[in-house]
Amino acid sequence: MNIHRTWGKYHLLSFQEVEKLFIEEGQAFSIESLPIKGYFGLTIFQSGALRPFARIADVWINDMPAVLRSTFLNPYVMVQVRK
Repeated sequence: MNIHRTWGKYHLLSFQEVEKLFIEEGQAFSIESLPIKGYFGLTIFQSGALRPFARIADVWINDMPAVLRSTFLNPYVMVQVRK
């Protein structure tokens, strides 16, 4: 199991934190949340008691609606920043 901290000194940034860093405090022109299909997966669902939920997790990661990619419902954030 791989758990990423979302708080503290060294943590994964949320979309809002990336947006603040590059748009509000940086000189970027735009930021867009990208699909993560093929890059990440929720491996915790591959074995054990959670295995029955593996298909649901795969669908959630691979087919997440664009409107939800920049919310807390996205466990991984991949963005495109344009200067």
